[in-house]
Amino acid sequence: MENVTFYPGNYFHISKKWYKKTSKHCRLVKVKAPARLHFSVFNFLAMKPPQPGGGGIGISVSMKNSEVIIRYADKFDHEKESSVPATAKHLRLLFCQLTNNDPKKIQITHCRSNSLLHTGLGSNVSFNTAVFYGLNELFYRPFNKQEIFDILTHNYVENDESNHLKIFMEPDTGIGEASILFGGFVLTDTKGKYTGNIEAPDIYVLVAIANKEKFILADGYSNKNSAQKSETLCLETAEKYVKKFQAKYGKKLESYLENILIPIFLKKNKKKLYSNLWNLHENGITEFLRWTYGATIINKFLKIAKENNAIYAGMSSAGPSMFVIVKNRQLALTVKKKIVAQIGDYFKDYYISEAGKKIIAQSFS
Repeated sequence: MENVTFYPGNYFHISKKWYKKTSKHCRLVKVKAPARLHFSVFNFLAMKPPQPGGGGIGISVSMKNSEVIIRYADKFDHEKESSVPATAKHLRLLFCQLTNNDPKKIQITHCRSNSLLHTGLGSNVSFNTAVFYGLNELFYRPFNKQEIFDILTHNYVENDESNHLKIFMEPDTGIGEASILFGGFVLTDTKGKYTGNIEAPDIYVLVAIANKEKFILADGYSNKNSAQKSETLCLETAEKYVKKFQAKYGKKLESYLENILIPIFLKKNKKKLYSNLWNLHENGITEFLRWTYGATIINKFLKIAKENNAIYAGMSSAGPSMFVIVKNRQLALTVKKKIVAQIGDYFKDYYISEAGKKIIAQSFS
């Protein structure tokens, strides 16, 4: 089903244990969901929708939040939903099927997704999570966070930009949903299972939005297809690179996941996490990015971050956003100044914000 478009309400992937009976509701819910950073995929070949997979590590970032307002209405107003994305309508139908509710009594009155589309910041997963989380709040939380994570990761969809009425399935590692729902640093395994989180209060992130054309051509690379509409579609256009990468680094990455990262997250050992994060680059993730983007610029970016005692730095998802995680806002400003001075021509915008925050919802009776 990957990249085959269809109308909302079709091809649900449902487990019997998700069915709930609920009718009690509040009047209105307002939701705000952060963006997300995705540090690494551990097995690209395990990304086979509708099953989640691939694994990863990441964190939420409080910039360009997705916002949703959902109300219970006896009279459905179609005009108010003229700009509501098809993914939101799909998730409403999914929620109502699971809870035996009437979708025509649930009005989505405000939608604002992350405006930085297809830059590796999880704009779509942030919006999807906000919608389903809001529906859940409207009916007084029939699903817990783990159930929401499972439902969303097995039903991950994106909007078809050429036809705003249709959607399609895409690979999903679960990092976006996990970071937004649980907060802190989060980890999922290669089967898309949520492993755990490590709270990390008071840390900041500098996100640098790259100029795609300059960045891709920086070292003369010719894989221009990676600049297309969806970051996950690069898995198709770079299939030979994916297979080559997995053959070279797959076992090493899975060993790193199983023997180092999973024990760290199960024990919630933040100190050990910080001392091991940079090893992601030694396990191949940077080489994968170099096949698409300018290796010289990536190397300089990482060098600046490391020299300034960053907790971690890298590229989010398939890019082109790069980021630096630091212990305070002042350090983020210092790193930004040095990046602008040395490689600023390759980046067009910068954001400094808190990291590790969870989704927020307000309910009104």
